[in-house]
Amino acid sequence: MRQAVCVLIENLSLSRMPFKGDAVIDGWQWLINDTLRSLHLISSHSRQQIKDAAVSALSALCKEYYRKLPGEAGPAIEGE
Repeated sequence: MRQAVCVLIENLSLSRMPFKGDAVIDGWQWLINDTLRSLHLISSHSRQQIKDAAVSALSALCKEYYRKLPGEAGPAIEGE
């Protein structure tokens, strides 16, 4: 189930759903964090697939919802 939800988060982020500033982003971030923290509880057979899905979801989430917009105050994200 965690893998499927991570894939959903990745796809919603990649589709640029208009959730910037929405509380749902905090929920998604929590779920990804909890998934990565709980990997040791998952069978070794599924662990790598779930880890890959969580990392991909985190990457897409960060790129879409945590980017600093031009002219926006705050610290610059390295690599911009």
